[in-house]
Amino acid sequence: MIKKSTLEAQRIIAIMIMLAVLATVAAFAGQVHVQIANAKLKKSPQWFAATVAEPALDDTLEVLKTTGDWYQVKADDTTGWIHKSAVTAKKAKKSRASSVGSSQTSADDITLAGKGFNELEAGYRKSGETVNLEAIDAMEARSVDEARLLSFLRKGALLPKSAKRGKK
Repeated sequence: MIKKSTLEAQRIIAIMIMLAVLATVAAFAGQVHVQIANAKLKKSPQWFAATVAEPALDDTLEVLKTTGDWYQVKADDTTGWIHKSAVTAKKAKKSRASSVGSSQTSADDITLAGKGFNELEAGYRKSGETVNLEAIDAMEARSVDEARLLSFLRKGALLPKSAKRGKK
Protein backbone atom coordinates (compact mmCIF):
# COMPACT_ATOMS: atom_id res chain seq x y z
CA MET A 1 0.00 0.00 0.00
CA ILE A 2 1.33 3.42 -0.98
CA LYS A 3 1.40 6.05 1.74
CA LYS A 4 -0.67 9.20 1.44
CA SER A 5 2.41 11.42 1.42
CA THR A 6 3.85 9.47 -1.53
CA LEU A 7 0.63 9.93 -3.53
CA GLU A 8 0.59 13.64 -2.76
CA ALA A 9 4.23 13.96 -3.84
CA GLN A 10 3.45 12.14 -7.11
CA ARG A 11 0.51 14.47 -7.77
CA ILE A 12 2.63 17.53 -7.10
CA ILE A 13 5.33 16.24 -9.46
CA ALA A 14 2.74 15.49 -12.15
CA ILE A 15 1.28 18.99 -11.83
CA MET A 16 4.77 20.54 -12.03
CA ILE A 17 5.53 18.54 -15.18
CA MET A 18 2.25 19.64 -16.79
CA LEU A 19 2.97 23.28 -15.93
CA ALA A 20 6.47 23.00 -17.39
CA VAL A 21 5.07 21.54 -20.63
CA LEU A 22 2.44 24.27 -20.86
CA ALA A 23 5.07 26.96 -20.23
CA THR A 24 7.26 25.50 -23.00
CA VAL A 25 4.35 25.46 -25.45
CA ALA A 26 3.48 29.04 -24.50
CA ALA A 27 7.09 30.14 -25.03
CA PHE A 28 6.99 28.86 -28.61
CA ALA A 29 3.59 30.33 -29.33
CA GLY A 30 3.78 33.79 -30.75
CA GLN A 31 4.33 35.81 -33.82
CA VAL A 32 7.21 37.50 -35.55
CA HIS A 33 7.20 40.05 -38.33
CA VAL A 34 9.41 40.06 -41.41
CA GLN A 35 11.86 42.98 -41.25
CA ILE A 36 13.81 42.51 -44.49
CA ALA A 37 12.69 42.91 -48.07
CA ASN A 38 14.04 39.63 -49.47
CA ALA A 39 13.21 37.17 -46.70
CA LYS A 40 13.17 33.47 -47.48
CA LEU A 41 11.55 30.55 -45.68
CA LYS A 42 13.85 27.55 -45.85
CA LYS A 43 13.02 23.84 -45.90
CA SER A 44 15.35 23.25 -42.93
CA PRO A 45 17.17 25.54 -40.47
CA GLN A 46 20.23 26.03 -42.71
CA TRP A 47 21.36 28.89 -44.93
CA PHE A 48 21.74 26.67 -48.00
CA ALA A 49 18.48 24.78 -47.60
CA ALA A 50 15.91 25.03 -50.38
CA THR A 51 13.60 28.03 -50.26
CA VAL A 52 9.93 27.10 -49.77
CA ALA A 53 8.43 30.62 -49.68
CA GLU A 54 9.35 34.31 -49.77
CA PRO A 55 7.29 36.29 -47.27
CA ALA A 56 6.91 40.01 -47.88
CA LEU A 57 8.31 42.78 -45.73
CA ASP A 58 6.16 43.20 -42.59
CA ASP A 59 4.30 39.88 -43.05
CA THR A 60 3.26 38.28 -39.77
CA LEU A 61 4.48 34.71 -39.21
CA GLU A 62 3.30 32.25 -36.55
CA VAL A 63 6.22 30.75 -34.60
CA LEU A 64 5.93 26.97 -34.18
CA LYS A 65 9.32 26.26 -32.57
CA THR A 66 12.90 27.45 -32.37
CA THR A 67 16.21 25.74 -33.05
CA GLY A 68 19.27 27.86 -32.28
CA ASP A 69 18.95 31.10 -34.26
CA TRP A 70 16.17 29.74 -36.49
CA TYR A 71 12.39 29.92 -36.11
CA GLN A 72 10.10 27.34 -37.62
CA VAL A 73 7.15 29.42 -38.76
CA LYS A 74 3.85 29.13 -40.55
CA ALA A 75 2.99 31.66 -43.23
CA ASP A 76 -0.44 31.13 -44.71
CA ASP A 77 -0.41 27.42 -45.67
CA THR A 78 3.39 27.12 -45.81
CA THR A 79 5.67 25.97 -43.00
CA GLY A 80 9.37 26.73 -43.13
CA TRP A 81 12.41 28.05 -41.27
CA ILE A 82 13.56 31.67 -41.08
CA HIS A 83 16.67 33.09 -39.43
CA LYS A 84 16.15 35.39 -36.47
CA SER A 85 17.97 38.21 -38.28
CA ALA A 86 15.13 38.41 -40.83
CA VAL A 87 12.34 38.92 -38.30
CA THR A 88 11.40 41.05 -35.32
CA ALA A 89 8.91 40.67 -32.48
CA LYS A 90 7.60 44.19 -33.00
CA LYS A 91 5.37 45.05 -35.92
CA ALA A 92 6.68 48.06 -37.83
CA LYS A 93 4.59 51.16 -37.52
CA LYS A 94 3.81 52.89 -40.78
CA SER A 95 4.40 56.61 -40.64
CA ARG A 96 2.78 59.35 -42.67
CA ALA A 97 6.25 60.43 -43.76
CA SER A 98 6.66 57.35 -45.92
CA SER A 99 3.87 58.46 -48.26
CA VAL A 100 4.30 62.25 -48.16
CA GLY A 101 5.81 63.99 -51.16
CA SER A 102 6.25 62.98 -54.75
CA SER A 103 8.01 59.66 -54.12
CA GLN A 104 7.20 56.66 -51.97
CA THR A 105 9.68 55.11 -49.54
CA SER A 106 10.72 51.73 -50.92
CA ALA A 107 10.78 48.50 -48.93
CA ASP A 108 14.56 48.43 -49.43
CA ASP A 109 14.89 51.91 -47.90
CA ILE A 110 12.84 50.86 -44.89
CA THR A 111 14.97 47.73 -44.46
CA LEU A 112 18.23 49.66 -44.70
CA ALA A 113 17.01 52.33 -42.31
CA GLY A 114 15.96 49.63 -39.86
CA LYS A 115 19.45 48.18 -40.04
CA GLY A 116 21.07 51.57 -39.35
CA PHE A 117 22.39 52.20 -42.87
CA ASN A 118 21.41 55.87 -42.82
CA GLU A 119 23.45 56.42 -39.64
CA LEU A 120 26.44 54.67 -41.23
CA GLU A 121 26.17 56.81 -44.34
CA ALA A 122 25.97 59.98 -42.22
CA GLY A 123 29.14 58.91 -40.40
CA TYR A 124 30.99 58.50 -43.71
CA ARG A 125 29.83 61.91 -44.89
CA LYS A 126 31.14 63.55 -41.70
CA SER A 127 34.52 61.85 -42.06
CA GLY A 128 34.95 63.28 -45.56
CA GLU A 129 34.89 59.86 -47.21
CA THR A 130 32.33 59.13 -49.88
CA VAL A 131 30.18 56.09 -50.31
CA ASN A 132 29.63 54.94 -53.88
CA LEU A 133 25.93 54.12 -53.61
CA GLU A 134 25.69 53.38 -57.35
CA ALA A 135 28.24 50.58 -56.95
CA ILE A 136 26.26 49.18 -54.03
CA ASP A 137 23.06 49.34 -56.10
CA ALA A 138 24.82 47.55 -58.98
CA MET A 139 26.01 44.77 -56.66
CA GLU A 140 22.54 44.36 -55.17
CA ALA A 141 20.98 44.20 -58.63
CA ARG A 142 22.96 41.06 -59.48
CA SER A 143 21.14 37.84 -58.87
CA VAL A 144 22.07 34.17 -59.00
CA ASP A 145 19.35 31.56 -58.66
CA GLU A 146 19.67 29.12 -55.76
CA ALA A 147 20.20 26.03 -57.93
CA ARG A 148 23.23 27.61 -59.66
CA LEU A 149 24.62 28.84 -56.34
CA LEU A 150 24.31 25.41 -54.72
CA SER A 151 25.88 23.75 -57.76
CA PHE A 152 28.84 26.14 -57.57
CA LEU A 153 29.26 25.54 -53.84
CA ARG A 154 29.08 21.75 -54.23
CA LYS A 155 31.59 21.66 -57.10
CA GLY A 156 34.03 23.76 -55.10
CA ALA A 157 33.46 21.72 -51.91
CA LEU A 158 32.44 24.98 -50.20
CA LEU A 159 29.28 23.83 -48.45
CA PRO A 160 29.41 23.32 -44.70
CA LYS A 161 29.08 19.69 -43.61
CA SER A 162 25.56 20.31 -42.31
CA ALA A 163 24.40 21.40 -45.77
CA LYS A 164 25.93 18.45 -47.63
CA ARG A 165 23.36 16.02 -46.23
CA GLY A 166 20.66 17.36 -48.53
CA LYS A 167 19.89 16.52 -52.16
CA LYS A 168 22.66 16.83 -54.72
